[in-house]
Amino acid sequence: MAASQLFIQIVYPNGDVVRFPGGGNPPRQQTLEADLIEMITKEIVKLGVGLFRSSKHVEADVREGTRKALQDFKDLTAQV
Repeated sequence: MAASQLFIQIVYPNGDVVRFPGGGNPPRQQTLEADLIEMITKEIVKLGVGLFRSSKHVEADVREGTRKALQDFKDLTAQV
C-alpha cells in the first residue's frame, strides 16, 4: 500500500485555495505542519511560564498563543 500524501489547506473567503504538504503523523522535521507546531509553542512560551500560574492562566495563554501563531501562519502563507 502506497503512503498517502497529507496536505494543509487554506481556503480564503474568495474561494482561492492554497495547499501545502503536511507533515505526517508525527509531523516530520522541516514540514509546514512541524513549523506551525513550533510557531504555536514559541508564542505560548513567550507569554510566560512559571511556578505560580493557575490552570486558568495557562489556558488563556494557550488560547492567545495559538491565536497569534495561527495568524502569523496565515500571514506567512499569504506571502507565498
